[in-house]
Amino acid sequence: MTKLRKAIFLAGHFDRKNTSMWEEWFTTIDNLFKEYGLFAHRIGVSGEGYTGRIYCRNRLLKRLNKSFKEKKILRVITLYSYDPKHEHINNDDMIVFCRESFNNSFEYIWCEFNEDTFSDEEIDKIVLVLERFIDMTYGELIQQNTSTNNIMFISRVMNYDLGDGPADERRRKRMDLTTLKIIKEESIPRQY
Repeated sequence: MTKLRKAIFLAGHFDRKNTSMWEEWFTTIDNLFKEYGLFAHRIGVSGEGYTGRIYCRNRLLKRLNKSFKEKKILRVITLYSYDPKHEHINNDDMIVFCRESFNNSFEYIWCEFNEDTFSDEEIDKIVLVLERFIDMTYGELIQQNTSTNNIMFISRVMNYDLGDGPADERRRKRMDLTTLKIIKEESIPRQY
C-alpha cells in the first residue's frame, strides 16, 4: 500500500538571539494545531537548559514558559500531534512542526504530515503563517512515498545543508521525493 507524506520545507535565516520569537513560534503553532482540531501532545526542545529530548506536553509546559520569561537561548522547538484522520496512534502518522537553527549555517522550518491531513488551500494558509518566522531564501512543498523508503524524510534538510541543494536529483530519486511546488527559489544560488 502506498503511503505518501508531504512536507513544507523553508530554508533561510532568523535571529537566533531573538528569544521572543521562540515564544511566538510556540504559541502560533499551538494555536494553528487547535484551528485544525489537533493538539500538540509532544514537544521537542533543544538549547540552553535542554538536551533535545521530546517531552510530554504536560511535563514540559511550565518549564518552557519559564524559559521564555528568562529569555533562554533556544535552538529547536518542535511540536508533534497525532493525525486524527488515522484510527491507530502511530508515530509514523505524526504531524510535525519544527523550527531549528542548524549547525550555525542556516535555519529552517519543517512541517511534515500525511498527504490527506491538509487540503491544498490549508497548506497555502499554513505556509503564510510559517513565512513569518524565517527570512526565507528557499522553500518547497515536497512529497515522499514512505511505504517503499526507509530513509528518514527529514533527511531532506540534511541534503540541503550538505550543499547538495534543492536540485540533487540522484538523492531525490533514491529517497523517492517529488517536488509538488516551489514556494521560493533561492535568491542567491548555492555553491555546489
